[in-house]
Amino acid sequence: MIKQSQKNIKIMKIAAISGILGSTLITLLILMATLLSPWFSWQQNALSDLDVG
Repeated sequence: MIKQSQKNIKIMKIAAISGILGSTLITLLILMATLLSPWFSWQQNALSDLDVG
């Protein structure tokens, strides 16, 4: 029983780290795309115009 509990805790830690890294990565990619696209404007374009994410 204890080994199963330790395995569940390890899986939960991996899931938490993956969620944080995934959210951070997509945010950085979106910001990079907006900064590198000279035609993009937050007021005139939608994020889907960048084809990121």
